[in-house]
Amino acid sequence: MRKARTGLDDLLETPKKRSFGGFLLWGFIVIVVILVGYVTWARYDLQQKKESLERSVAALEDEEKKQIAKEGYSRSSALKTAQQILEKASSYRINWSPLYRDVVSLERGGIIFYSLSANRERVFNVSGIAPRMEDISALLLYLKKNQKFDEAFVSQISEVRKDEEKAFNFTLSFRHKGGIQKLGKQK
Repeated sequence: MRKARTGLDDLLETPKKRSFGGFLLWGFIVIVVILVGYVTWARYDLQQKKESLERSVAALEDEEKKQIAKEGYSRSSALKTAQQILEKASSYRINWSPLYRDVVSLERGGIIFYSLSANRERVFNVSGIAPRMEDISALLLYLKKNQKFDEAFVSQISEVRKDEEKAFNFTLSFRHKGGIQKLGKQK
């Protein structure tokens, strides 16, 4: 049988129920406070890391700008130096047109030049073909007598067949003494 309940028993049991319910409420409040604290701390930490990262990026950007400025300066300095070298070199350029014209005018008597080169000292090397040995001799004599040319000599000569006829390949070297026009900036 059941024991009859009295008001006193209800009073005695109620505080136990209330204390368990209060414990749950306080536990829930503590957990919420801990979670709110953790979220607040995580936001603060994230904000600090973000600011630190922004400072680092700003420092790197400044360093990059300095490096670019430094490279730009060295590049522009190198460009100025290269420009000065080119300007100086252009004052030493030789106008080869009149010299080549003089040399090409030597083609006569069946002589054909097929290679022509010159160096800075105005020494020309001419390779050609002539139908007769006398044509090469006449050209060599002309060069030796002409005031524009000096140090003329035949460095190579060989007999070949051209269109069933005998011909002579030759290489002739000589120096052009004529006046040289230097090409510079026209002022």
